[in-house]
Amino acid sequence: MGRLMKVQQTRINKFLYGLIGLLILIFGFFLITYLISTYPYRSGRNKAIEAAEKYANIEEVTDFDLFTRDATYYSVYGRTKSDESLIVVVPKKGKKIRTYETSEGIGPEKAISLSGFSGNHISANFGIVDNQPVWEVKQVSNQKVKYALVSFKDGKLVEG
Repeated sequence: MGRLMKVQQTRINKFLYGLIGLLILIFGFFLITYLISTYPYRSGRNKAIEAAEKYANIEEVTDFDLFTRDATYYSVYGRTKSDESLIVVVPKKGKKIRTYETSEGIGPEKAISLSGFSGNHISANFGIVDNQPVWEVKQVSNQKVKYALVSFKDGKLVEG
């Protein structure tokens, strides 16, 4: 009877070790897939923050956006040492880094209200379209996505 218990215990141990090994493999697969798929975003974010710190003297980063239309831009929001609030736009390709004081134009909340969208699931990202700074306002409703472009400088609807 003791030997039967040992055989059953060995089978249970093998099963548990196999199950744990399988779970580790599955977790590892998903972790590697996640890291590979988010690498371009994380890499672009890090490079944009470095550029904002170097060229615009950003001391504290408060937010980050990714904006893609005809080109891709990384928008870094932050404050300088003198407590100036800036938006630094770094192109994915190219060298022209643009800096905007937030007091020079409208904020994201105002852009959302000027877009004409109402309800939930609305967001605004900062970017460049036709060499002009804009807020891209996006609303997701009933599995439909609506976009509007609102000028950062004067709040006029550019597209939408």
